[in-house]
Amino acid sequence: MIKRTKNNKKKGFTLIELIIVLAVLVIIAAIAIPNFVNVRKNSETKADNASIEQVKRIILTEISDREITGSGKIDYVPSSKTLTPAANGVTISNPQTVKDALNQVKEPADKTKTTFEIDVQSNDVSVKLKP
Repeated sequence: MIKRTKNNKKKGFTLIELIIVLAVLVIIAAIAIPNFVNVRKNSETKADNASIEQVKRIILTEISDREITGSGKIDYVPSSKTLTPAANGVTISNPQTVKDALNQVKEPADKTKTTFEIDVQSNDVSVKLKP
């Protein structure tokens, strides 16, 4: 006759083991989440810097094509595709050509800033973002 032995050992995890695993996951999350926030902020800054450089190159091209003459400031709002030169100084001979060139520029990733401020001084151009 074959004797069967009964295995009384229960399968599964104890409450202590589950709590330890949960604690480890919380610690990992506490370390990782701030890093993801920093990575996102850095990527937004890099995207905005790339857009600024793109605007600068476009404006320099338009200056060399004689579409923009003089010195002064120009505001460009990508969301509404509006191009507003300062009251005096900068002259845009064909605003539609410049707008068409700037249409490829993306809106700023930083949602608090909506306008590219373009400062044209002779053949030098500086661009910054402003609210």
